[in-house]
Amino acid sequence: MVPTLPGGLRVGGKFDAAYERAGLGDGLSEGHNVLRNYHHFLFLSRQGQGDPIGFNAELLDRAFYELTARIAPVDRSYRFQIRAGKILVPFGPEPLYHKSYGGLSGFDQQMLPVVWAQLGANVQARYTRGRLALANDIYAVSGHALTAPGATLDLQRDLAPADKARIAVGDRLAAAFGPVTVWYSFYANSLGFGRRLILQAVDATLWHPVPLPVLDRLALGFGAIRGDISGGDDGAGGPGKDYFHFADYLWLRLYAWEWLYVQARTGLYTFDNRRGTYLDRTRLDERDSSHHNVALVAQRWGASVSAGYYWNFEKANERPDDFFRLLVSYDF
Repeated sequence: MVPTLPGGLRVGGKFDAAYERAGLGDGLSEGHNVLRNYHHFLFLSRQGQGDPIGFNAELLDRAFYELTARIAPVDRSYRFQIRAGKILVPFGPEPLYHKSYGGLSGFDQQMLPVVWAQLGANVQARYTRGRLALANDIYAVSGHALTAPGATLDLQRDLAPADKARIAVGDRLAAAFGPVTVWYSFYANSLGFGRRLILQAVDATLWHPVPLPVLDRLALGFGAIRGDISGGDDGAGGPGKDYFHFADYLWLRLYAWEWLYVQARTGLYTFDNRRGTYLDRTRLDERDSSHHNVALVAQRWGASVSAGYYWNFEKANERPDDFFRLLVSYDF
């Protein structure tokens, strides 16, 4: 239960500590020990059932801070909400940091910002009827920007500075029916120097799909993302210079009980590809890679413990970068 403070304020958080045996190649003996902390978030929010105005903020790193306004009554099948501030960009299936593009999740993934929050505004519409739920998020935020005419865009790091913002617009449509949820995400902005970005993703999850032994203990998720960079002034783009980034993922969980499951996840990254090709072998480097991991996870009363092994395969310049991770975390 989330602690409630006077005035309807609610406090939440996520903290963890991880032990890793990193730099693995052919065996555990080749690696080195690492201690890390990935999540150290403290959330403060207020949105009472009868209060149309509220807010949601991360306090320690100011990762995001959103003012919210609900337009429709809470007892209706439809709902409208406006968010403004440094908002969480509604892209992909997860609102905060657990996107899995490329087969890696959260702070490991290399495609999008780990916590993707930008200054802007968002209008969300929700509709529910029986087992059907629909949601649509339309937003405008500070987008991406190129540092030079011929630079290759890094979707994770090349976000426009606040004093030279390039406005990005986007939309995320979600539909859920019973155990199935599907998302389509779209994002576009001008990068400068005549270049433009079109970013699209499709994601889906399936939870406990069939009420039969074993099948009723399964959960499945898959998705893909593609970012196209095209256009350009003074020879910065055009035929032979337009390119795209791509990543996908697939994960499968088998629950022994609701608090204990085994998860396998896989996916690939490919960056800076020529338009019209699946894989540009003339540009392969260590960022073009595939990733696979298996983890055992136990969750109870807000605490979780996971132990997993991660295999990382680069398509060029292969490195000994497999690792084992033991992660202990607490959510409240």
